[in-house]
Amino acid sequence: MARSCSLDELPVELHHHIVSYLDKDSAKSLRLAYATPKIIAATGVVLFETLVLRLGNHRSSRTILNNLRSCLLTLNDEVDLDTNRILPHVRTLVVDTRYPFVVTDELISTRTEWRMPNSGFSLSECAENVPSEEVASFLDLFEKVFSTTWGRLKVLKWQTSEFPPILAHNQIAELLLSPAILTRKKYEFTISHNFSTPSTLTQYLQNLSSCDRLEVIGQYTKNEEIDDENMNAVAQLIRRCDKLKSLHYCFENGLMIIVSTFSGTQ
Repeated sequence: MARSCSLDELPVELHHHIVSYLDKDSAKSLRLAYATPKIIAATGVVLFETLVLRLGNHRSSRTILNNLRSCLLTLNDEVDLDTNRILPHVRTLVVDTRYPFVVTDELISTRTEWRMPNSGFSLSECAENVPSEEVASFLDLFEKVFSTTWGRLKVLKWQTSEFPPILAHNQIAELLLSPAILTRKKYEFTISHNFSTPSTLTQYLQNLSSCDRLEVIGQYTKNEEIDDENMNAVAQLIRRCDKLKSLHYCFENGLMIIVSTFSGTQ
C-alpha cells in the first residue's frame, strides 16, 4: 500500500514552485494552514517581499563549520537559492554583514568544558571568523541577488560594522555605489554602521556615499586625536550624501548618549 506524503515532506524546491502560482491571499491561507518552517519560508517572500542576506550564523549554534554556506533568510528561515523563482517578488533587500562569525557545537564544547554545568556562557565566546571561502561565497551570492533585483527594489538596507574584512566591505560598497547603479537608483538606500574599534572607522566609511538615510553608532575613546579623526570621517560622509533625508548619529561617552538628527529635503 502506497504511503501518503504530507505537504511538509515535499522538497523545498517544490514548495517554492507551488507558491509561485499563488496570489497573496492564497499564500496567506496556505501559511496559516501549514505553519511549518518550509511553508513559512516559501510564502514569506510573496507576502512580505523582503529578503535578508546575512553573513555568518551568529544567531544559530547548530551549524557545523564544514557545512556552512551563505544563504538567504526570510523570516529567519533558510531559503534555497538554486531557483530564481523567489527573486522577482523581492522589493526590500537587507544585507547584514555586522557579525561575520560562525558558532559550532565543537567550539561551544571546547570552550566551556572547564565551566560548571549551570554557570552559563555567552555564545560570543564560542565564535570564529567566517572562513575566507565563505566570504567569497557570500559576495558571489550578494552580486547575483542584487544584479537580479535592484531594478525592482523599493528599499535597500545595508547593516554593517567594522568586523567584516575590509576587502569584502569595499567590494559591497563598490557595487552598491557604482555610478551606473546610482544614476538609475529608484529605491531608498540606508546604511547602518556600528563600530567599537575607533581606529577602523575611517577606512570603513571612506568608500561610502549617496545614501538616503544614515545611522552611525559608536563609542568615544580617551584619545582626542582618534576621536577628532572619527568625527571628521563622519562629517566627510555626510558631505558625500548630498540627498540625505535623515541621520541618526549616536556616540556613547560614559553614561551619556549624544544623538543628532538631520532631516534634508525630499
